[in-house]
Amino acid sequence: MKRERHDLTPLTRENRLWLENRQSGLKYDPESGKIRGTFKMSAIWDPEDSELTTNPRYTKSTRATHIKDEYQVLIDLKYRTRWLQGPGQNIPSRHPPVFETGKRIQQLQIQYHIPLADLHVHSNDECCLGFNTIYPNRNTFDLSAFMEKDVTAWFYRLSYVERFGLKKARQTLWEEFDHQAGPSKYLAEIKMVAEARPDEKAQCPCNSNSTYGNCHKPLVVQAEKDHLIQLTPERR
Repeated sequence: MKRERHDLTPLTRENRLWLENRQSGLKYDPESGKIRGTFKMSAIWDPEDSELTTNPRYTKSTRATHIKDEYQVLIDLKYRTRWLQGPGQNIPSRHPPVFETGKRIQQLQIQYHIPLADLHVHSNDECCLGFNTIYPNRNTFDLSAFMEKDVTAWFYRLSYVERFGLKKARQTLWEEFDHQAGPSKYLAEIKMVAEARPDEKAQCPCNSNSTYGNCHKPLVVQAEKDHLIQLTPERR
């Protein structure tokens, strides 16, 4: 399997400004291509609408859980594709690798005897943010979306496990892909959406509140390019 090289440096002006204004504790080193420092997280998970809201101002739901926390992190913008394995299938993970460097993961693992896999951490200590088949491009890479969607969700879950335990996190938070069958389930979802072939402006078949063009379409297009899914002839 090809180990594609990715280089998202130098960060665009928009991404640098967002980092300076919204995450001033994180410092970007253009030479090494690394972002490191203190990541400040503030988010609310509301099980009533299954939404994670970043930087919330208020919530009307009594069931919503607002968590503020800080983590020491390292994000590498010069990296190679990692391949996540599932039964009979491998999926490329093309998002920048993220590491928690403050030893919070080790402390949680030791204190509660939780395996790394249950904390969604790879054996090399990389945070498992899930699957991302999209090929990154420095000109289209949106650091704010990456941090506020993928990174915040991962660290929110870690803080939630610290506060309420792994069992409650599994019962209360979003559906999770396990590390064995996860890739196959992920591809099955993408194929299901692709087989529906919705109009770009129609609601995405995954039942999100977004249109197909703003939701699953990029994943479907890239999965087809990578030959990860094969559509039935009548659906082409």
